[in-house]
Amino acid sequence: MMGKREEELRILIDPISIRAKSIEYSGIRRMVALADGLNDVISFAIGEPDYDIPENVRKAATGALEKGQTHYGPTAGLLAFRDAVSKKLHRENGVDYDPKTEVLATVGATEACFSSILSIVNPNDEVIITDPGFVFYAPTIILAGGKPMLLPIFEANDFTFSGDDLKKLITPKTKVIWLNSPHNPTGSVMSRSQLQEVADIAIERDILVVSDEVYEKFVYDGNEHVSIASLPGMRERTLTVNALSKTYAMTGLRLGFVAAPEKMIERIHLVHMHICTHPSVPAQIAGVEALNGPQNSVNEMVEEFSRRREVILKRLNEIEGISSWRVKGSFYVFPDISQFMKSSREFAEELLREARVNSVPGTAFGGNGEGYLRLSFAAPIPTINEGMDRLERFAIKVS
Repeated sequence: MMGKREEELRILIDPISIRAKSIEYSGIRRMVALADGLNDVISFAIGEPDYDIPENVRKAATGALEKGQTHYGPTAGLLAFRDAVSKKLHRENGVDYDPKTEVLATVGATEACFSSILSIVNPNDEVIITDPGFVFYAPTIILAGGKPMLLPIFEANDFTFSGDDLKKLITPKTKVIWLNSPHNPTGSVMSRSQLQEVADIAIERDILVVSDEVYEKFVYDGNEHVSIASLPGMRERTLTVNALSKTYAMTGLRLGFVAAPEKMIERIHLVHMHICTHPSVPAQIAGVEALNGPQNSVNEMVEEFSRRREVILKRLNEIEGISSWRVKGSFYVFPDISQFMKSSREFAEELLREARVNSVPGTAFGGNGEGYLRLSFAAPIPTINEGMDRLERFAIKVS
């Protein structure tokens, strides 16, 4: 029998839970940490607009602070914010939700996803995610006790998948299909017909869909963002997640939302309540102005990002040994660097150390990201050009 002292030592030696041991450090944050302390680094690693919050939105936030609107609010979020979300979803996405019972304000899209997955996934349930896919998805599923099922996507198919691809992964344990379109890290956008295939399968197999739509505004070349909840029969089985972080350059304010049928929102609300109580009240007041106010700043930012996309794609495809497909959405490019006979991680780390250009290795987003880098073009064109000059010199050196 283990004595008291032995038990104390066991706890001291291994105080970490199996759950915490089952996840890894974010590959994005790892590259940011590696760059810390280095001089003259051009960073394409972090996914946030380089714009400031629109002036009208900033004034709403500071006005809330000046008026002392800094106390606890409703756990589901301010009704004014949920009403603004409801109107936005009707106006822009073609789907209607009751702001009182079917919309929940969250601490960014991250918490919206986390609370949603914890609310709907049981131990050993399977959740289908793309590979590559956003770094947050697999750990969230694992922490909920579920099993991530990786759906490989390839450049040859514009980093999307077909209904037949999806069916190969579906088993009796499949609970959720987790979508992200426009897609991080690849910049793909699923067409209406592709989403219809997903919808048909979800309805036929009685599967839920979590749709992460944070990059919805960032689409190019006439491509269309479609909310899968707007397709026939999908509203009742879809949890739509979004945030104001990218669209309104509000990443630091951490404000998002989830919209879903009342029965699901009730449970997500309870999980959310015990995780964070509620998102910032001043942030929500700013969010009301962002959603209800003029959208000129958003349109101008997306137009500028479209110009930046042209510049970075042109420059990448002029570098010998590097090629990038013509991304359709988000503000990332996902160039192929496989010809250099280095792993993505080796390439990214050497590029940072030797050229002072920070990127994210494709493998940070899954094994199928090997041979690729993710670069954000949320930077001014002169910065993009300087970064590409450095990348080109590095590529010549290591080729």
